[in-house]
Amino acid sequence: MYMAFDAGRQAADPSEGWYKGELWFFDNYVIPLAKKLDECKVFGVSSDEYLHHAEMNRKIWAQKGEEVVKEMVDRYQKRKELELGGLTTDEINGFSAKDLEYIMHKLIEKGRANGTKNMDAEKGQRDAAQAWMDALEIYQRAPAACEMRDRSIIFPVYSGIHPWLKGGKIFNDKNGYFEQNLARKFVNESKLYRKDPVHHFRALAMLSEVTAKIGNYAVAIEISETIMRVYNLEKDSLHFEKIYGVDRAVTQCAQTAMYHHLLGNEEHATRVIDCVMNDILPKMDPTNTLGNFELLLPILYVLHARGEDRQCYNIFNEHVELKFLKHHGPDAFTPTKSIHKQMLWFFGMAADPDGFEEFDAAVEYFAEEGNGFPFPFLDNIVIQTNWGVTQLFGECCLLLARRLEKEEADVELRKKIVSKALKLIRIADHKVKDIDGKVVLPIAHAVHEPMLEEAVEKAKALGVYEEVEREAPTPGVTVKLPQSYLVEPEDAGQLMKKLYGSK
Repeated sequence: MYMAFDAGRQAADPSEGWYKGELWFFDNYVIPLAKKLDECKVFGVSSDEYLHHAEMNRKIWAQKGEEVVKEMVDRYQKRKELELGGLTTDEINGFSAKDLEYIMHKLIEKGRANGTKNMDAEKGQRDAAQAWMDALEIYQRAPAACEMRDRSIIFPVYSGIHPWLKGGKIFNDKNGYFEQNLARKFVNESKLYRKDPVHHFRALAMLSEVTAKIGNYAVAIEISETIMRVYNLEKDSLHFEKIYGVDRAVTQCAQTAMYHHLLGNEEHATRVIDCVMNDILPKMDPTNTLGNFELLLPILYVLHARGEDRQCYNIFNEHVELKFLKHHGPDAFTPTKSIHKQMLWFFGMAADPDGFEEFDAAVEYFAEEGNGFPFPFLDNIVIQTNWGVTQLFGECCLLLARRLEKEEADVELRKKIVSKALKLIRIADHKVKDIDGKVVLPIAHAVHEPMLEEAVEKAKALGVYEEVEREAPTPGVTVKLPQSYLVEPEDAGQLMKKLYGSK
């Protein structure tokens, strides 16, 4: 049980309630059962002995149980310390700089391979996340890390961990300290690396993203502007994509349109949108569908909030869907392919609710029991920094439900669509808030409550609310964090002042 908790496959720490739980088990199950055996004498004189032994075991556990639990946890931790990524502590301590570099390369290859080829399988996700975390911890523990001439090998690890952290496959701490400290370490170390500035651009983009995630939009904008003041799109962008897959410098620039919008700075938001559409997008690699999707999603967030859904439809169709089909074909794969059609339905319905031509196809799709639930890993990543796919699909179902209600459609069909809307929005609700109801993803939450209220209202009116509420989302696999990253992080604004001076 404790191993399952340590691997992130169980939410609660069993050692915390183990002692009291065993006392409860003795008092409510073992001893009452022994008393019944004694009363009925089914085992003759032995029945009295069973009761006596049960009571004695209970007494011994009450006296020594807490100590026993602690010893069990200590033994587990000592065994765990002997091995990391299949290597013992002595082996890690004995690495030469060349050995460490070789091991790091192999773990990075493993993380990338599993993340690309097996990302739709739970085991592949767990193995990829574990490979990245093993690389981080081995690098931290190995004395040879200080002897490496080129320490940039750790940069892909910092970046590689981040999507698995956002995707929920690496367990994030309640305060988000791990993610913030990871970004700060990346920024501090990449600032010293003069050979290739792209690494520092990636680190700053990551810092901007995690800073916005905790609601500090002004500092996040400042960090992104620091990148763009010295960023050379023609020279740096393709190189950035070659190293990191997606040009996070420009996608983070696009994110600032959303930050300005949330701060009420609509004029600044418009400037960013114009810059992305007129200056950045035409120079991006048209074959990089994931990169264009990430670049445009925050722009679509702002335009949808302004009611410009026809423009959203045209942008997504032209620059994501049609370019994907043109350069790769309908049978090719990209992580966002599975949601292209539904996103076009969403913007099409929002732009013209009464005249949307694919209304029947959308209703038929979402009414089907298993349809409409996006790949959880993709949804987890998107909802961390934008609106979630579950939110987009949930709102799409609400748009369909409004038209079905207006047309006085079959009640059973309306129930299916409204149930799907509430299920999707409830999944998002468990992500944008913690267990105590505190908002932890403010960007996604900014569009969340009106949808939730409408879905609940419609579900109650149709009598399907109670049924949906009984279905709780289930967590995915996770990998635990090293304790060294769980200290309170330095403020991002102060870090930027240290690195670049006062603005």
